[in-house]
Amino acid sequence: FFFQAEDGIRDHCVTGVQTCALPISSAAIGQPRESGQRAVLSLLVLGRDDLVSGGEDGSLRRWRHQQPLGAPIVSGQGSISALLGLANGDLISAGFPSLNQAQPASSLRRWRGSSPLGAPVTTRMAAIRELFAADQGQLLGFGEDLRGVTALSRWRLDAAAPQALGPPAPLPVPSLASVVRLSTGELISASRVDGRLQRWSTPAKGSPRPGEVIATSLDGIGSLAVLPGDRFLVVGEASNRGGGQEVRLLDMRRRTWVGGAIAVEGGAASALVVLPDQGLAIGSTNGQLR
Repeated sequence: FFFQAEDGIRDHCVTGVQTCALPISSAAIGQPRESGQRAVLSLLVLGRDDLVSGGEDGSLRRWRHQQPLGAPIVSGQGSISALLGLANGDLISAGFPSLNQAQPASSLRRWRGSSPLGAPVTTRMAAIRELFAADQGQLLGFGEDLRGVTALSRWRLDAAAPQALGPPAPLPVPSLASVVRLSTGELISASRVDGRLQRWSTPAKGSPRPGEVIATSLDGIGSLAVLPGDRFLVVGEASNRGGGQEVRLLDMRRRTWVGGAIAVEGGAASALVVLPDQGLAIGSTNGQLR
């Protein structure tokens, strides 16, 4: 979406340093690639070169330089709604059950490479939308509890299997579609039902505290990603009226949309992730990656 001139221009006629915010050009948008998954619900950059996609069909797939590394791996967790990479290279996957599963709760599973470290661990959450690593070896999960209430859960990560730290804590917001963490530790959540963004402070102890509400022109948001520097937020639209599904760039400082929008044909942008080279990967509900 944007580049810094000091990183991208080397010319004897150019002097000084400038930072440029440029609209999206069609030449910069790659062709869709079939993921081999029914729908891509989560994406994670693992290391510097690898990308992991989580599918609605419960599969995990690794990618490197836009090429798949083997066939999708069956997780045994239902739909993979969230992924988290740990400092040691391990992966945590969150899955919520399909309609034909007797157990209505989401599960967590830890992976090392392509191998699981134990069986899935059942949680007291119906769906986990986002996962974050916290201080003192804790894991935070945002989503809905078994009553359908938006909630936050905590687990300990000092063992092979995550261990719950008490019941889910209700949060005073409507259904969350996505949550991102800024470099300051502050969180921004997105609502699927009204297109609002909300800031959250993260105290050292206790649950996140709701702050400023930011209205957008969208009637629903399905996914979020934040660019380095925290100023620009990538927003995946989730229209509740059957309209177009687009990915847009929001200037958080000016509260305005920047440049053009990327149309996601055949599905909604269900997962977004910023790549190490400042590129963007988009996973959609039709199982494609761009």
